Amino acid sequence: MSVKSLLVAGTAAAGLSVSVFSLPTYAAGTTINSLDDFTCAPSEAGANACTLPNGSYVLSANIDLGDAYIAVGNTVTLDLNGHNISGTGMTTIQVLNGTLTVNGSGEVSGASMRIKAGSNVTFNGGGFSAEGAALYVDDLLTNGDTGEPTTVTINGGSFDSAYDIGVEPTFHNANSKLNVTGGTIAGGYAGLAANNPDAITLSGGTFKYTNTDYGFGSIIMAAGGNFDTLLADGYEYSDATKFDDGTAAALKTASVTVRAKGSTTPTTPTTPTTPTTPTTPSSNKAKVMEEMSKEVEQMAKSQSSEKVIAKATSKGSTKKSTTKTATPKAPNTGAIEGAVATEGLTVLTTATLAGLAFLKRKF
Repeated sequence: MSVKSLLVAGTAAAGLSVSVFSLPTYAAGTTINSLDDFTCAPSEAGANACTLPNGSYVLSANIDLGDAYIAVGNTVTLDLNGHNISGTGMTTIQVLNGTLTVNGSGEVSGASMRIKAGSNVTFNGGGFSAEGAALYVDDLLTNGDTGEPTTVTINGGSFDSAYDIGVEPTFHNANSKLNVTGGTIAGGYAGLAANNPDAITLSGGTFKYTNTDYGFGSIIMAAGGNFDTLLADGYEYSDATKFDDGTAAALKTASVTVRAKGSTTPTTPTTPTTPTTPTTPSSNKAKVMEEMSKEVEQMAKSQSSEKVIAKATSKGSTKKSTTKTATPKAPNTGAIEGAVATEGLTVLTTATLAGLAFLKRKF
C-alpha cells in the first residue's frame, strides 16, 4: 500500500490557502526494533501488508513477519545491520511503484522477494534465500496489466534458491532493466534465468547452480540464445562452456564469474583436478569414477610387479634386481579398502600405495 500525500485546496476568493498533509518522514537511520514499528493492514491478497513512511531505516533486531510481508510503494532505504528478516507467507518483501535500497549484511528468508511494476530497487548487500526463486522480478501490476518500467540493480549481496532459480526476471515493458555489477546469484536449478536477454546487462557477479543432480546451468536462457549479449562492453565470462539441447540453453559450468576482459580471476574448472569435492554436474561422475578405477588398477599392477621383483631378488637374480630400479616404486605394505555408495557416489579409501592416501573423496 503506497503512502500518499493528501492535498486540500481552496480558492483565493474563499480566503482559503493550500495545505498539504502527509505522513511523517523519519530521520535518516531510524531504528526498527520489531514489526510493531510498521503500519500493517490487510492487503487484497488477505495477508497483512506492512509499510514504512519515506525514510532510511536501520534494523536493531531480527524481524519475524509471520505470514505478513513488507510492502514498499514509496521511497525506503533499509540497512539490515547484521540482523535478519524472516516470514512464512507468500513473500517477504514486495515492491510496487516504489524505490528501495538495501544495504548492510543480514538474511531475508522464508519466501521469494518480489519486485513489480514501476519500481527501482538497488541491492548493495543482504542475503536473500527461499525454496523458490530468491528474487522474482516482473513489471506487472497486481491485476496483471503491464505497468511502468522496473529497474533492478544488483551491486552486492547474495541470492540463493535451494531448489529453483536465484534471480528470475520476466519483463513486459521494453524499458525495464536488470543490471548486475556484483554479488552472488545461486540456485539449485540455475543462478540467473535470462528470460529477457535484451533487458539484462552483466558487468560483474558470480552465478552458480548448486544441485548436481538436476541443476541445469549457472545462467540459462531460451534455446539458440547468445549469452554474450548479456555482457556489458569490455566484460567476459570466466568460463563460457555452453549447452543447448534445442529447448533451452545454459552455461554449464557450475560457477561462472563475469569479469573485465584480461582479468586474472581464476576460472572454475568443470572437472576436478585434485581429490576434493568437485563442482561438476552428475553427468561427469561416471567419467571421474572411471579415471579413479584406472589409478587404483595401475597401483595394483605396481604392487604385483614389486612382488615379482622381490621374489627374483631372493633367488639372486641380478637382472631382475636391475629391473626393479626402473619399476615404479610401491610401498612396503598397504591395501585399498573401499566403499562405494551409488547415492552420491561417495568413495572412502585408505591406502599407502605409491604414497597416495585417499582418505575421503566425494563425487
